[in-house]
Amino acid sequence: MAGLSTPDHIDTLVSSFLLECESRFRFLEQTHGFSYFSGQARYERGRQIVVPYQHGALMRPFIITTLYEKPDWALEFRFCEDLYAIEVYILHRYVHRLDLAEFLTVGKRQEENVPGPFFASTPDQVHRSTQKLFQLIEQNVELLANPNPRLMEKALAMREKLLEHQIREQYKKDMERACVNAARALVEKDYVRVVSLLRPYAPDLPPADQKKLSVALKNLQIPDPAGNA
Repeated sequence: MAGLSTPDHIDTLVSSFLLECESRFRFLEQTHGFSYFSGQARYERGRQIVVPYQHGALMRPFIITTLYEKPDWALEFRFCEDLYAIEVYILHRYVHRLDLAEFLTVGKRQEENVPGPFFASTPDQVHRSTQKLFQLIEQNVELLANPNPRLMEKALAMREKLLEHQIREQYKKDMERACVNAARALVEKDYVRVVSLLRPYAPDLPPADQKKLSVALKNLQIPDPAGNA
């Protein structure tokens, strides 16, 4: 890994990725009506802008993207400096982005055994990763080239449920961590810290932690909204 981040090595990796994507997935352009575009992605005001890649002038950390596009639909192959990961996304009207595995799971109506994730820190790994992706895209090309709008709606609904679940789980973890830290702060009689930790979770606190919050509020002479004595 010693020479992994040298400019020459990075340029070699990026060039390998672009060449592999252009050659392996050319059938999408030739047979299925996609148009091809590639370059380096950057973000401005939350929007992705793709500019032509120039050898030796790579912006770091890099995000290289290859797009096979239709008017309201695109396949995006991304190679990111973060973990040197190769990712594939479905873009719907350039607003919604779905991971390929998510989309195929919905399309097949079963758990899809999608290979990946793909990490490539050498040209050979780029070659082997794009080969596996080619096989996956080729096997599912009808689903990807002529998508059913209902399928995208279902996939987006599944994504929304997943995000809601993740948010709930993160909220529970954050609340549990706050309760642990608040217990320590209460022992140290740091009532301001107890309140700052527990107040954001007040409606959902277990009874024991509700009591800790009430004790801290009482010591700070702040009215307890829950009305606990």
